[in-house]
Amino acid sequence: MAFDIDDGYTLDGETLPEFGNDRGLPVVQFRYRPAMAAAQSAYLAKLRKLDRPEDEFEASARIICDHLVSWDVLQKGRPAPITPESLSKLPFSVVGQLLTAVLSWPEREQEEAAKNSSTG
Repeated sequence: MAFDIDDGYTLDGETLPEFGNDRGLPVVQFRYRPAMAAAQSAYLAKLRKLDRPEDEFEASARIICDHLVSWDVLQKGRPAPITPESLSKLPFSVVGQLLTAVLSWPEREQEEAAKNSSTG
């Protein structure tokens, strides 16, 4: 099957309850569209130009929000909006896993990803 460069694919993901030295993390199930080359390059360029350390979180939160389609995070019993503010309330390791997901392409067959795509 050919890779449709105008799609990008919608994939499923799940954070891990243990990551690095952190244990007992909340598990977040999510759907996302991986950031492709142009979005990743823009993100990396933005990181190189930061003046303040707190701007790194904002840049990372923005690319996560731009690529998450949905998640099972709740706020007061209702679905939490996918915003930098919502991300700021999650453990750092969970945000890091979300960032890694949107910046990478997992091992999987293209046919499987195409099943979840907007055109497939």
